[in-house]
Amino acid sequence: MTCRIGLIALMNNGKYGGQQVLPPKVLQATLEPAIALPNTAGETRGWWEVLNRAYGMGRWTASYRGRLIAFHGAICPAFTRRFHTCPTNTSA
Repeated sequence: MTCRIGLIALMNNGKYGGQQVLPPKVLQATLEPAIALPNTAGETRGWWEVLNRAYGMGRWTASYRGRLIAFHGAICPAFTRRFHTCPTNTSA
């Protein structure tokens, strides 16, 4: 349940159930890059869709076909989870 609330809050500018549960400045801080990675996927995998990957406060950011994406994932012995968002995309 907590992951679901966190994901909904991330997708709704920090709001859950009509209440602000994450300050906007905190959300913005999770998108700020801290560790940049080289663009090697095109050379090693043959595709260039994801560029300029960087890791910040628990989330990765990158450019996917020209749009900012943010993503997070985890691998545990029993399952894998990953979610992607497009924070600057305002279309439904």
